[in-house]
Amino acid sequence: MRRPAIVLLLVAALLIAPSLVTGVLLTHSSAHNLLWAGQFAEQFRAGVLYPRWMPDSFDGLGGPAFYFYPPLTFWLDALASLVAFDLPVPYRLGLLSLAVLWCSGLAMHAWLRTVTGRPLVALIGAIAYMAAPYHLLDHYMRGALAEFTAYAVLPLVLLSVARAAGPMLALSYAALLLAHLPTALLASVTILPAYAVFRATRLETGREARDFLWTRALGALLGVGLAALYLAPALSLQK
Repeated sequence: MRRPAIVLLLVAALLIAPSLVTGVLLTHSSAHNLLWAGQFAEQFRAGVLYPRWMPDSFDGLGGPAFYFYPPLTFWLDALASLVAFDLPVPYRLGLLSLAVLWCSGLAMHAWLRTVTGRPLVALIGAIAYMAAPYHLLDHYMRGALAEFTAYAVLPLVLLSVARAAGPMLALSYAALLLAHLPTALLASVTILPAYAVFRATRLETGREARDFLWTRALGALLGVGLAALYLAPALSLQK
């Protein structure tokens, strides 16, 4: 397939079509998503690069949502609002969901192509990932924007473990932490260390394996540092 990006974009548009036509549908979290996205983007456009306090929440009393809620998805929406601020928030979030779902397909395709070397297998796997029932449940029923975004980042972290440590792993792991902390925590104690060990065992010498694991651990540590602007205040509020 010569144009996997186009194919994946068409698949994403088909899967998200109802939200593109009517705007974000009613979900478990749609009320919070719409209210937070509007306030976050408004403050961002006013020059507050990391809004934490939502002044219009709770009938104008305000709320500390982004002292604990991960900001990546809303940063992406705020950036989109710079060029589409006249677009109603439900439609803007619909377009954001399209972009995030497309990126999840692109990221999964890149990782699968790296580990399999088979473009068609990578494309089929990416489509299956995009159309996975829980993936769509997050969009259409739960309205879990943060978790939905995390699924676009997770394959990038796996790709970074497989191909390159350092900046790529640090940036992708930081993005995972800034997208959805529960997903990042679960991945950090299951699939990520297991995958790193698996890749290390395929190297020829013990020294290569140790260097591989050390550089991946250092990349993850740098990622935690990059995400500290969110993690440190959020953790400091807990007992």
